Parts: sequence; structure tokens; C-alpha cells
Amino acid sequence: MPAPDLVAVAHHEAGHWVIALSFGSNVGEISVGWDHITTSWGRTAMGDLPDLFLRSHRFAAVEEAMNDPRYRDAVERQATMNMAGPAAESRFLHRRTWRGAKSDIIATKLLLAGVNDTERAWATHYKRIRRRSRILVELPSNWTAIEALARAVLRHETLDVAQAIGVVNGARI
Repeated sequence: MPAPDLVAVAHHEAGHWVIALSFGSNVGEISVGWDHITTSWGRTAMGDLPDLFLRSHRFAAVEEAMNDPRYRDAVERQATMNMAGPAAESRFLHRRTWRGAKSDIIATKLLLAGVNDTERAWATHYKRIRRRSRILVELPSNWTAIEALARAVLRHETLDVAQAIGVVNGARI
């Protein structure tokens, strides 16, 4: 498999990372380059918000959790974080791209399937998440942070959480 445009990959991963940080997710390392563990060209460590919510609350039944607005909010935020990567890559390339987005799209669709009763509701929800991701990525403060983080991760291949936070706050590394 030929290597992709690593600048586009860096923007993709930075999109995930910046939006996850803005949502208060536990962010971690960000890297660009072949990752033998995930078999992908980039990786962003970020928390699983629905899982964290379920671990911190007790429910008598799955249905009770699925109907809790706080759980639905965690799903929305996780799905938006998932789709922020493809949104940032598309913005950078000035065109829609799906090359590195397959796992993000699948994860998002599976998340949304659990909180929607009909296929129509699910499709509408998915479109809304994609639109929300694009809007958040395009906010000037987020886009500036995404570009800075993409440049830094390209230069260093891997940034730990402290380095990445420093970069989005304007530090040079």
C-alpha cells in the first residue's frame, strides 16, 4: 500500500485531537507515520466519552442508559470527535476525502445506531454530526490550532500530551 500524503494525515489527526480537547476528552499522544499496532498512518489517543459515562454512572438496564440525555450527549461528542479528523483533512485538501476516514465513519455509524430507533433518524443524525464536525473544525481558533499541531507532529512524528497542548497554546517545540 503506498504511503498517503502525510501532511493530510497530520491534519486529519490534529482535527481529532483539537476537537477532543475542546470537548474535555482525555487526550494523549498524537503521531503520524506507519503504526504497526493500528495498521494506519496516524494515531490520536483520546478518551471514549460514552464508555467513561457508563463507567461513572449506575443503570439498572441498558435501555435506561440509552435514554439518558447525558449518555446521548456523550455519544454526540464522541461521534463529532471521530468525524473531526476527516473534516480537517477535507478542509486541508479542499475536497472531500475518504481514504483515511473508513474507521472513523464506521465507529461513528455504530455509535449513532445505538441511540436512534429508525434508519431515517440514524441517517439524519449522522448528517448532523458530519456538519457539526465541519463547523467546529472551521472555527478560526480551532483551525489555527489544527494547522499548528499538524506542522508540529509532521516535524516530530510523535507528540506527547504536554507537547501537543503546548503547541495548541502557541508554544514552539
